[in-house]
Amino acid sequence: MKIVNRTKWKTEQLRAIAKEIAGRYLESNERSRLTVYFQPSKKWVHGEANVGRPGSKTQLLYTKIWLPNRFTPQHPEQRLSVIDSRYARSFPGASPLRASIASTLAHEFAHNAGRRGERSMRADHCPLGWAAVHRGEWDEFETWPLELAQPVTKQKRKTGDDEALAAVEQRIRRWESKLKRAQTWLKKCRRQKRYYESKIAASAPDTGSSVVDG
Repeated sequence: MKIVNRTKWKTEQLRAIAKEIAGRYLESNERSRLTVYFQPSKKWVHGEANVGRPGSKTQLLYTKIWLPNRFTPQHPEQRLSVIDSRYARSFPGASPLRASIASTLAHEFAHNAGRRGERSMRADHCPLGWAAVHRGEWDEFETWPLELAQPVTKQKRKTGDDEALAAVEQRIRRWESKLKRAQTWLKKCRRQKRYYESKIAASAPDTGSSVVDG
């Protein structure tokens, strides 16, 4: 199983959750053909997946999970308002972030395994819908670590006098090298010029007149 993480969460922690859920819903040969994409979302946790063909050993599988890149100020350590607006009336309030990720992964992995029927998968009795999150069926994952990765900051190069001097010296060497090549070509061109001038002079007809005394 390949993980592609485009969010700000730590990749190894998302991989641990995905690996645990995949072990419950997918066979080993399905996991070997699966790529899981974690992508940033400005709203709730949601997902997408292709439906696997039963018995296929060559079909490439994918699951995409969108999740927010931060916790809300109201619940800075545990909970995030990730509820799908379609279920807001039935389940008002916030959903646990880790449990929502686990539930969404399970839902999409079930599609990868070949399961269809979106409506039945979201039914109240099914562990693959939002109702299961609010019943606490995925609360075990709320104890799993999920932390924001440290942002990678590129340090700006400080250009001091020493660096500036070295850069100027490098430019001088480069132009001196070009000057030597130019002087070499000028010498060749001058020799060729003298050669063709002498050749033209030697082949020119004699225009002088001879005087005979009589």
